Amino acid sequence: MKRLSCKRCLILTWVVPLGFLLGGLPGSLHAVEVAPRISDREIIEALGELRAGQAVLIKRIDGLEQRINQVEKGLNQRLNQVEGGLNKRIDQVEKGLDQRINQVEKGLNQRIDQVEKGLNLRIQQLDQRMADTQKGLNQRIDQVEKGLNLRIQQLDQRMADIQKGLD
Repeated sequence: MKRLSCKRCLILTWVVPLGFLLGGLPGSLHAVEVAPRISDREIIEALGELRAGQAVLIKRIDGLEQRINQVEKGLNQRLNQVEGGLNKRIDQVEKGLDQRINQVEKGLNQRIDQVEKGLNLRIQQLDQRMADTQKGLNQRIDQVEKGLNLRIQQLDQRMADIQKGLD
C-alpha cells in the first residue's frame, strides 16, 4: 500500500465533505434573490412620507414639551402657593407665640413686682417691730436700771444709816 501525502489527506478530510455539504444545499449559496426595482419616484414618495411622519412626531414632541412645561409651571405655582401659605401660617404661629411669651413675661414681671413689694412691706413691718421691740426693751432696761439705781441708793442710804448708827 501506498502512503497518502499530507496534502491528499487534507483534501480528502476537508474539501470532499465540504463539497458534499455545499452541493446538498441547493439554492441557498448559489442563488441570490434579486430585489424588485424601485423607481426614483417611489423613493421620493417614501422619503416624503418619512419626512411627513417625522414632522408629525416633531409636532407631538413639541406638544408634549409644551404640556410638560405647563404642568411644571402649574406645579411651581402650586408649590409657591403652598410655600406662601406655610410661611403665613408660620408667621401667624410665631406672632401668637410672641404674644403669649410677652403675656407670660408681663405676668411674671407683675408677679415678681408683687412679691418684691410684699417682701419690702414685710421687711418694713419687721423693721418696725424690731424698732418697737428695741424701744420697749430700752424702756424696760431704763426702768430696771432706774429701779436698780433706786435700790442702790436705798442700800447706800441704809448703809450710811447703819454706819452712822455704828459710829
